[in-house]
Amino acid sequence: MADRDAALGGVRCSAERVRALRPFVPDFELVIDDVSHVSDDELARRLRRASVQLVLRVLRDGRAATDPAAWLLGVRRLIDEVRRAEKKLYRFRKPPYRTARSDRRE
Repeated sequence: MADRDAALGGVRCSAERVRALRPFVPDFELVIDDVSHVSDDELARRLRRASVQLVLRVLRDGRAATDPAAWLLGVRRLIDEVRRAEKKLYRFRKPPYRTARSDRRE
């Protein structure tokens, strides 16, 4: 029985099923990057997308910010870039639903 069984992602199943399912099981690596000591300039050099930079800066600095309003002003440029990119993305896409404002008749 052990010869016929194999493990696929921790699930035991027949060797035949393992061979059949193998192409559909992702094979990936996890990269962990400690950005706690990386400067803003270095993040910008590594990552071009403002949305990714913003997320990493929130994760790195957000909890430790003693003055959240001042911190937000410091990342305002990134927030504005993300908003502009989002507007460009949705300009070409029709919303799948109506918003409350578009339902009003004036």
